[in-house]
Amino acid sequence: MAHTISKRGIIVIYQNIKSNSLSIETIKEQVKNNYFSHVSSEQVRQTIGEILLHYPAKESINEFINTWFNLEEDAFMADGGRYRERTHAVFASSVSDNSVCLLPYQPHFQTKYYNELNGGIARYFKEIPEQVLKNEVFEGLMKFAYLLFSGLKPTNYFIEVHQFRIKAKEGVIGLPTPKVSIVMAFHTF
Repeated sequence: MAHTISKRGIIVIYQNIKSNSLSIETIKEQVKNNYFSHVSSEQVRQTIGEILLHYPAKESINEFINTWFNLEEDAFMADGGRYRERTHAVFASSVSDNSVCLLPYQPHFQTKYYNELNGGIARYFKEIPEQVLKNEVFEGLMKFAYLLFSGLKPTNYFIEVHQFRIKAKEGVIGLPTPKVSIVMAFHTF
């Protein structure tokens, strides 16, 4: 995967994102009609294969899985908990050139209204490492999300990606996120 630098110094990670994936079209229709879609792991595998024009290699899958063992403790838990680990990156999509760009690092911020527990402060997390950004599974997931959301509403998006895990062990309650666990949150801008 070749990365290019735009005039503004932003790294263009994924360019010319297009697909004739029937799976994406089916999922889009389900979301349009039902406001959600339950996508099984096999459907995700099939769709990523259609988007990338190949299935990710077993080595890439294992490498991607193993990145969850290198997350950093979330030190911003207002309840004092040490049970969450994460990495974070921000992107922007462009429907005019079908691309997704990695933006310069910025902290994650949510209002108190949106996140009563941890909102109201800028939270600085470890950046998602380059090895993850270059991984073909991650690439497939990003393209999947781009094609789905830009297909539902063709607009540019501000994208926050969080890799996180919640550790639960004896004597430590690992509380889930206050919202539904969504790996990629897309916001229009």
